[in-house]
Order: sequence, then structure tokens, then C-alpha cells
Amino acid sequence: PSFLELQTSMSSTTSLWSDQENGKLADLSGLEDEDSTDMLPVKYVNETTFQKDAWTQAFLGLLLYHDRNELTCDERNWFFASMLLYVTNFILQIGLIMMILQYVVDPMESATQPPIFDMKAAAELLQDPRLQGQRLEGSESYQVSSEKAELVVRKCESLDVAGLFRSQLFMLFLWNTRIVKEVGDSMHTWVHLRSCERRRSLDQPLVEGSTLVRVDSQVLWMSSLLVQIPMLTINVLLWSIGSKLIVFGIAPFTVVLKGLALQFLVTIDELLFDAFASPKAQELLGKFKVRYHLAAAWPKWNHWGSTVFKFSVAVGVTAFTIFVQFADLPNFRSACDFYDRAK
Repeated sequence: PSFLELQTSMSSTTSLWSDQENGKLADLSGLEDEDSTDMLPVKYVNETTFQKDAWTQAFLGLLLYHDRNELTCDERNWFFASMLLYVTNFILQIGLIMMILQYVVDPMESATQPPIFDMKAAAELLQDPRLQGQRLEGSESYQVSSEKAELVVRKCESLDVAGLFRSQLFMLFLWNTRIVKEVGDSMHTWVHLRSCERRRSLDQPLVEGSTLVRVDSQVLWMSSLLVQIPMLTINVLLWSIGSKLIVFGIAPFTVVLKGLALQFLVTIDELLFDAFASPKAQELLGKFKVRYHLAAAWPKWNHWGSTVFKFSVAVGVTAFTIFVQFADLPNFRSACDFYDRAK
């Protein structure tokens, strides 16, 4: 049958985590007691679905082209349509990242760094006890140039300090949570593909029905170079510019709007697939699975360990961004608040 004519039901030999879940252990040889809780099997056979986005459709198109010796006219057209969505998604995401970086992030960042503005020195100036409640402009007890004083005061007045730190903290955590999910999904796909059975001869098909059951080195290279590495690169770039957009916000309202707008950039691949993928492509990705052989996971990881780990990563990255990477910004805002209350 054609690659696009998918089977609607899985084979009876499909195996998952347990017999109760229509599955079985991949290899029980050498186990004295199948029900023993003291021994874990070496490998499990499991199946998982692919994500529905432009990246995955392109990968399946390449897989079709690689697995079949000859393509029908419809399959060839489907392959080119998949590549069209892939290229469009890549251009849109990289193009938007470069535009935001060049026209938004870089000007905002340069405006808070020497020689234009030294936030660390400005914070020390505002918190200097010799001001004694005086205004910085024209202070007789602490001599400072009028231009520098006016610049520091204007910077303080442009900030809506009330609620700014909390809004940045919340939106940064949500943004890092989204990036953790995207990177985690990508890494899971990469691990599952590398855990598939290896094809030993060209007579063995990679795809059986609607399941990827075998891979070869070319499939792994295609997945890494054309899907996993570009996705990881884009997610890292998005995390960087997104964190800066949130941290450099000057009011809670703008911080919230920027955080919500950033969520849209992450879902461009899903938007393109939902908008332009053909009904047959959507049906294919809805049924397509990858069968992999993976060692049993640590039980505590499945129950609660993965949640604690991913939550800790999101919290840790948020704290690092605010208190280490951009520590001068909250210090300057605290100094502005101290200066306003002391006047």
C-alpha cells in the first residue's frame, strides 16, 4: 500500500508499557520472575506520537522520500508541499527573530549600557546618603553635572516601578516554562528516534502501516540537521530575546503584553501546519507513531521527578536572568524607588 494510505488500526503485536495497556516487555529472557519488583527489564517497547507542526511534516516528507524507491505523483507533490511549509516556517521564525533583535532588543539594551548610560553608577548615585532628601539636579552637597543628573532622573521617571518587578518575575517564569516545554519535546523526539530499531538491510522497511519501526543513520542525520538542531537554535534565540524584552520593560502593562506576544512566536510552526497542511497530511500526522526501545525509567521520575526537575529548571533560569544576568536593572529600579521616597 501507498505510504499515504495509512492503516486505521495497529497490529496486534504492538506493545506498550504493560499488559493492561495492550503492551508487553520487549525482552524477558533471563528474568526468573516476570512479576518480580526487584528486577527491571533491560528494554521496553513503547510508542509515541509526533507533534503536529511544520517541522514534523517536513521530517515525514523526507522519510517518505528516503524510504521509497519510487514516489507516485501525489506523494511527490505532498513531499514538495511539506518542504514548502518547512522553508516558510524557517524563514518566518528566523526573520522575525532577527528583526526583533535588530530593531527592538539591541536599541533597548544599548540604551542601558555604557557609554550611553551606566546603570550601576546611576544606582550608586541615587542611593548616596549625601543627597539627604535633595533633588539630584542642582544638589549642593554632591556635585554632579546637570546633564548626567537630568539623564538619571529621566530614566527614573520613565519607569512605572510599582508592580514592575512582580510582573517581570511572573512573565519570565511563564516564558521560561514555555521554552522548557519546547526544548523538552524536541529532546524527547530525538531520544525516541535514536532508540528505534536499526535497519540492517534495505529490504527492511522503515515504516510499517502508520508506525516508524526502524531507522538508519541517514534518518537520524536528517532528523538532527533539519529538525532538532534548527528547532533548538530557534528556541535558544527566542529565549534570549524574549528574556530581554521582558526584563527591559518599563511598565507592568507593557511587560504583560510582550510576554503574551512572545508566545505567538513559538507557535508559528503549529500555525502554519494548522492553516496550510492538507487534510491527508493532518490525518497522517494524527495517526503516525514512532516505536522505540528504551530502558525502563526510574519510577520516581515518572511519578514526580520529571515535574520537580522541569519546574526547578524554569525557576532557576528565571532567578538567573533577573538576579545574575541583568542584576543592574532591578538594582537601578530599587534605587529610583529609594530616591523618590527620600525626596
